[in-house]
Amino acid sequence: MDKNNAAKLSYDSIRRMYKNYLESTETCKSPNTINTQAGDTFYLWNNISKDVFWDTVFSEQFEQKARTLLREALSDNSTGNIEKLIPGYVAHLKSFRKYILNLT
Repeated sequence: MDKNNAAKLSYDSIRRMYKNYLESTETCKSPNTINTQAGDTFYLWNNISKDVFWDTVFSEQFEQKARTLLREALSDNSTGNIEKLIPGYVAHLKSFRKYILNLT
């Protein structure tokens, strides 16, 4: 799927699609795990903006951009150890990126 088509999807729609995908994979069975992964995946959307989320997902410099923006968003919204949280959030976003780029 390209960025323009992806950006037309509502939050509820894309989150539901992704959760359905996660439920269909053998590596992600627990409803709690699926909910956590879906929540972490859309952290930038929920805490910065939809446009920033899609710009990051489709960025040529995905990893660097994701880390920078997640550090910013987590610093503003979390009391946890930001540097320890970032790798998990990036991993979830990276999985979503792989999913969305493979949609036809």
